[in-house]
Amino acid sequence: MQDHTDVLIIGAGPTGLALAAELWRRGITPVIVDQQRLGANTLRACVVHARTMETFERLAKRPNCW
Repeated sequence: MQDHTDVLIIGAGPTGLALAAELWRRGITPVIVDQQRLGANTLRACVVHARTMETFERLAKRPNCW
């Protein structure tokens, strides 16, 4: 386990993961802490709004994002 990080993200939901992806793209390695040890195997959201889809689309088009 690391003893130092520049960015600590609390929550591995859509917002936390999108932030982590953007930071990673910019050369910053964040540490993500979530209450669950593993990802959920069921859907949590009933709806994904258009603005969210636009943001995901922009992330997917950037080089070295994933």
